Amino acid sequence: FGIIPVVGVAMAAFIANLSPFLAAGMVVLVSCPSGAFSNFFSYLARANVALSIALTAATNLVALISVPLLLTLGFAAIGERAGAISVPLGQTIGHVLVMVIAPITLAMILRAVRPEFAARVDPVLRRASTIVFAVLVVLLMVKFWPLIRENAAIGTPALLGLASLTVLIGWVAGRIANLPRLDRFTVAAEVGVHNVALANVLAINVLQRAELSVAPSIYAAMCIPPLLVLAWWFRRTDGSAEVPNPPRASSA
Repeated sequence: FGIIPVVGVAMAAFIANLSPFLAAGMVVLVSCPSGAFSNFFSYLARANVALSIALTAATNLVALISVPLLLTLGFAAIGERAGAISVPLGQTIGHVLVMVIAPITLAMILRAVRPEFAARVDPVLRRASTIVFAVLVVLLMVKFWPLIRENAAIGTPALLGLASLTVLIGWVAGRIANLPRLDRFTVAAEVGVHNVALANVLAINVLQRAELSVAPSIYAAMCIPPLLVLAWWFRRTDGSAEVPNPPRASSA
């Protein structure tokens, strides 16, 4: 809520020939909290999934207060008028409950009640989730390809640059804070993935400017390459070495 909005607003303000609606859309995007997709990246890289879930839930709840403030300041910085902004309370809390809290609660109950079963299905779920993720990436690219291609000259590279820069900032911030490697990856994923669904709701329903949803939609696809590169490098450099062994069931 501090560094990333400043970076995004600065890019929106100073990139030459960036369309006004893309600049405003970038401001909407960087004003939003972490997206639940970041949890999967931490799981894929075997980073600190618990921290990822906690950060996603916390930032989405804080967003009820932070988003209107950040949008107002960000729009003022690029010469736009935000007007009265209110984050949809029920929709935001519902998103956190359905996408974050509910599935992890069910998984924790399963692991507590049937630890042997949970340990046995974990490798299967990891492979299955990777396949599902690959399918989602293809679907995202197909869905947003017209937008990506239409803005290929400036907008798409700018959003890919924003994604790469924010992921790098998250990693460097974790390193400066002397966090363990697992936590550094988690922080990088959290600041690199934004709640695109909330950004689109704000653009279309709250601000009533559907064109502002273009930047968040392109970003949904553009944030994937830098995170995949980081995950590949993280695992290749033995980033999973710090992962604790899963708890084993007591012989009693």
